[in-house]
Amino acid sequence: MPPGTDAQAEFDQGLALLGQGRYDAAKETLRAAAEHGHAAAATTLGRLLCLDADSWLPTDTPGEDYVSAAEPWLRRALHLDPDDRTAALLLASLLDRQLEMMRRQDPWGTVWVDEIDTGENDPDDIWQAALTRRHDEAIRLLEHLLDLDPTDESAAATLVAVHKGTWAHHLDENQRHEPPLPESDTTGRALLDHLLTAARRAAELDPSDALLAMELADALRWNGSPEAAQWLRRFTTLRPEWTKPGSIPPRHPDDPPEGFPSEGRYGWYVLEFGQMVDNYGTNAFERLMTADPAELRWASEGLFRNLRGDPFHGDAPGDDQPPECLTLSVYDAGHDRGDIDLTPYLRTAPDVAPRVDWSAFSIPPLKSTPLPPGRPALSWLSLGPDTVHYGFSDDPHY
Repeated sequence: MPPGTDAQAEFDQGLALLGQGRYDAAKETLRAAAEHGHAAAATTLGRLLCLDADSWLPTDTPGEDYVSAAEPWLRRALHLDPDDRTAALLLASLLDRQLEMMRRQDPWGTVWVDEIDTGENDPDDIWQAALTRRHDEAIRLLEHLLDLDPTDESAAATLVAVHKGTWAHHLDENQRHEPPLPESDTTGRALLDHLLTAARRAAELDPSDALLAMELADALRWNGSPEAAQWLRRFTTLRPEWTKPGSIPPRHPDDPPEGFPSEGRYGWYVLEFGQMVDNYGTNAFERLMTADPAELRWASEGLFRNLRGDPFHGDAPGDDQPPECLTLSVYDAGHDRGDIDLTPYLRTAPDVAPRVDWSAFSIPPLKSTPLPPGRPALSWLSLGPDTVHYGFSDDPHY
């Protein structure tokens, strides 16, 4: 640390700026404290950068596409404190999102493919090595947290998300659409066993989490287990608003009482901005998830930072079609409490970025516990129910 530097004072100042809602100033103060070796400042800065829509950028380094600007700061936090729970959760969550984006992309279309000798280096091999590396690191981070605290519900839930991503990719690659999984699929069997173990542990730690009940029910279906019906009933109890008539598996009269919880413990918000990206009706969606209204208001500016004019009425440069949606969804006690169309509150001008006039309406306050940063949740998005992670994420159209 340079002489005369007080990293703790910088960190305290950064927290004070956050309390005042001065997020941009807080980022710079926290950055200074993190550079001067303050572990908590690095974690807090990494958390804020998870909300930054401009933080996911392609690189020209083979196998290092779409690395979030938050990642080096979370790594720095873990270097300073290897047991930092929040940093490990957020980094594992970022790695899971990286994996999702990379699995959808063709390595031959990356910006770095022209930088390698394809006669000696296979882009597909580089890509697969990067996928394996990120997956294994996320697993190590989460299993370390569970070694420290076997009751860490957030680490257990995030571990399910990582295993589910790998499992879903295997099903997609092998064109498997209906259970059960064939015994001959030994690779799939191993992946399913990992998912089942993780999902059972997480669901038993928090039986009120609809995401975990859904993932365990689905894994049990692929395993051919009749126990899947019990967990599907638990899911439909937790999310009755999503339940189709006749879809709840019936119980037998002599079945013991199941004692399902009727609601979840957490609340959160999802802001979704959907836009057509070509003339064929292809949509791409950007999302922000947080349980903090102040964070949501600040981070929403990043969704429109690179736009000018009114994207919803064809006045933004390059827009062939208006966006599909600008929607704020509210989840409280695990339940879907409804959506707010934000387009009436969008303020635009020809040469400036659009903005949401948050003073024109009230964000419904959460009555339940705010969802911890890094813990995934199940939300109903424009394309249907899906797992959302804290911060910014997108659904690329490629």
